Amino acid sequence: MWVMVMVKLLESTSILVDSKPNGQHAANPNTSILPESGGIQDNHIPPSSPAVVPSSGIKKYLLKENICKSEILWCLQAIATHRSLRSAEKDAKLFSQMFKDSEIAKGIQLGRDKMAYFLIFGIAPFFKENFMKELLLCEHLVIGFDKSLNKISQMQQMDLNVRFWCLATNEVKTRYLNSAFLGRS
Repeated sequence: MWVMVMVKLLESTSILVDSKPNGQHAANPNTSILPESGGIQDNHIPPSSPAVVPSSGIKKYLLKENICKSEILWCLQAIATHRSLRSAEKDAKLFSQMFKDSEIAKGIQLGRDKMAYFLIFGIAPFFKENFMKELLLCEHLVIGFDKSLNKISQMQQMDLNVRFWCLATNEVKTRYLNSAFLGRS
């Protein structure tokens, strides 16, 4: 979500991207951008002034933003295709070899630990928050459970599912909600 917010913020401040190297804006040659004041000032600024925003600085930021988007998309693709994190890590290393002319592909650094961090602390809370907002809009919902023996922990595991009417698609949906370990039951 923060990526989309940052993209919209950058799109709304396109004046920074369109600024000429000498500090003048393309639409008005007497307009310059001053980072100290955070606004636009109508006057002439000499090209050697330190108040001029360098275009290479914003390009580096945009490149990092595009690399982050690519990493997130690759994490989502790995999950959607049921790939292991080790397999997705190996494929991510191939990107720089496959696309030698792409700065984004060269910048992707995705190990299995970083992918796990993205998924657990970045992407999963975003989807869970949206799911909870969707559930709060429902008038009625059904909670179901499935109890089984978890072979790894040798404990009873109860999975909770929720069935509800989705207002956006006008259909009944069933989604996983949570799991709980019961010990002996």
